[in-house]
Amino acid sequence: YAGRPRVLSVTMVPPSPNFGQVVTVTIEFCANQQPAELAIAVSSYSTRQTAGTGGQVFVVSSAGIDVPTVIFPSDPISITAFPGSGSGPYNCQDCSNDSNSVRVTRQYVFRIPPMTYFPGCDVTRLYLHVGMKDDGGGIYRSEWQGFGACETGTSVGLPLAWDIPVPPATFTMRKRAEGVVQLTNDLVLFSIDYEYGNGQARIVDTLPGGGQLTLVSYGPNPIPGGSVSGPAPGATSGTITWVLPDRTGAHGIASGTVWILMRANTNIAAGTNIANTATGTMGSINTSSTANIIAGSAAITVTKIQSASTVNFGDRITYYLNYQVNGSQLKAYRPFDDIANGGYTNPPPPGWRSVPFGSNYGTWTIRDDCGTADRYIYGQSLSSYGQDQYPALLLEDSNPSNVQFCTGIIMADVMIDPVGFEGADALVILRSNGQTGTNSYAYALLLSIDTAPANGYIAIQKCGGGSCSWNGGVSSYQIVGNIWYRTKTEVTQVGNNYRFRAKVWRRGDAEPSGYQLDWTTTTNDAVDANWRCTGGNWNDWRPGVSEQKGASGDTRDAYDNFIVYIPRVSANTTLYDTIPAGLTGAGGSGSPTIGGGIIRWNLGSLSDASGSYTWWATVNTCDPVTNRAAIDGDDPIIPQYSNITVFTPICPQVTGITKTANVTQAGVGQTITFSITYCNTGPSTIRNYQIVDTRPARMSYVGCSGGTSCGIAGSIITWNMGDIAPSGGSCPQGTVRWWGVVQP
Repeated sequence: YAGRPRVLSVTMVPPSPNFGQVVTVTIEFCANQQPAELAIAVSSYSTRQTAGTGGQVFVVSSAGIDVPTVIFPSDPISITAFPGSGSGPYNCQDCSNDSNSVRVTRQYVFRIPPMTYFPGCDVTRLYLHVGMKDDGGGIYRSEWQGFGACETGTSVGLPLAWDIPVPPATFTMRKRAEGVVQLTNDLVLFSIDYEYGNGQARIVDTLPGGGQLTLVSYGPNPIPGGSVSGPAPGATSGTITWVLPDRTGAHGIASGTVWILMRANTNIAAGTNIANTATGTMGSINTSSTANIIAGSAAITVTKIQSASTVNFGDRITYYLNYQVNGSQLKAYRPFDDIANGGYTNPPPPGWRSVPFGSNYGTWTIRDDCGTADRYIYGQSLSSYGQDQYPALLLEDSNPSNVQFCTGIIMADVMIDPVGFEGADALVILRSNGQTGTNSYAYALLLSIDTAPANGYIAIQKCGGGSCSWNGGVSSYQIVGNIWYRTKTEVTQVGNNYRFRAKVWRRGDAEPSGYQLDWTTTTNDAVDANWRCTGGNWNDWRPGVSEQKGASGDTRDAYDNFIVYIPRVSANTTLYDTIPAGLTGAGGSGSPTIGGGIIRWNLGSLSDASGSYTWWATVNTCDPVTNRAAIDGDDPIIPQYSNITVFTPICPQVTGITKTANVTQAGVGQTITFSITYCNTGPSTIRNYQIVDTRPARMSYVGCSGGTSCGIAGSIITWNMGDIAPSGGSCPQGTVRWWGVVQP
């Protein structure tokens, strides 16, 4: 590093600031004739970390002055503090002892970043790091950690260090619900992510479901230094209370998760809103958070469309039935709260299976950083095996079917501790055949704090037969070291290929609505003997996690809250529709079975499936036609009904009437009686039928009979007949009469 600026002194006023407090930093350095580049960071680490590590926040950098920045999308990360010495005066020596150098003083005013920038429970000290370089190209991310004592001020007592005050009392929490609940034995997980400091937080949650959900387990339990109380597994009501350890007067913020796992004990009506509200208190702080699950949401549905809302009598009506079986069942949940703190190699931690890299099983450590019993696991490759080591853990269960996975959703919390490696990665295994060497086949979600090798910070890793590829790389969301992230990856089969969609977000934040990564295989993996779910060379596929000790450093990958969802399966599924009275000659697409007034299609077992069938019939009624379709499967599948469809037939109204008189000749003063017979010769009932006749000018009106009522208005005689049903060929159906007297 010859020729770099020599840091002579650094002072900060005030010398022991709190989070968010404004400080003035004065730096004195000796620079040669080259431009002097500078970066300043506030950190919870006593040594400089790889640029992009959480807990190391740059406050003077290429992002600006007083712009707190952890990650940089590109180089350089520095500002130019001095343009070059020019012609002097030369009064000092730079790091290469070049006397043609100038003493320079600079001042910078910025705020100490908020405490949320510094992860961990016991951030009691902060450090001010500086780094300088004499190249006009600036300081590169890869250079920051490796600077020497001269250009960082280590030789004159840097970094500056100070004890931070105890934070003000703070307590926040966010409730979430995982799973689709509809059928008996469906699992649902309610979780509460919390952060608190300088107090003793208390979280209370009442079992939801109104008796339709049964408690499976809850945790963490117990909590050292706190307490947990609640009903025993099997309960359908009650309250669970977590009292977290008292942090009054303690430095730093504690964070973690408490959770409740429940199982449906009955089929729950679709549309039922299962709301769960947790409350939290800490001294004068009161907070609450609610999560809702709608029963049957994104599960089994059927919709019905008809070809027209009005159809002529004798024409065809066509129905279109669209069904969908989707949604996911929570299959496995693996927190680490019930595993004892400590290290595991071989055998692995309970509930997990080792997959060594060669003979390297790695070291897996269960930790509880905050003392709240919210434990997690981190991996570390055994140093004796050197670099490029990737031991893994897969889910284990006495019943393998409980942890096997092919398509569905994998969720996991992930944190990368780079430990000096700017290319550190973590790997959530989506499914692996559990083999080693060239027999190993696996898909995984890769997270990286740089864009190598996937050309992105998030990618799908596909390894098989001794080689790997990285696919669908996303560079729009950068991963930071020592920060917890939540990941969600959906795997579906599309034709002969698999589709992967993934999203990553900071733990404790709301889940983003869309996916960041979307990649589909193109090599017919779903029918390939080495990659297909069943019937191929490998039939025991399991998800898990991996320790990624790459080309440099000693990366430690941490994982928590591992969740497995599988697609909902409807066995012996039947799609059916009633054939309403008045519809004849029914037929349908796809060779349906027709009988007993029902048309049905036997669809077999369905998972993540949708489709459409059509049926038709001839309209042979004039009454409104109403019906709805349904889809059903073996218990515990609940029959799901479609929307109701209605159409009104348009029917021709054909009537015949015949008028006669009781005489063929009549004189003045003689009474004549007229008779009118009627008949409905059409196919439908005629509603509110009327018969009318006109009184001749030379006749007076005397009276009328027939119908429900009759009478005269002016010269018009009217009979109200009510509804006249079809005659069925038997005419006449009735007679009405009126009579009058012949006038001169």
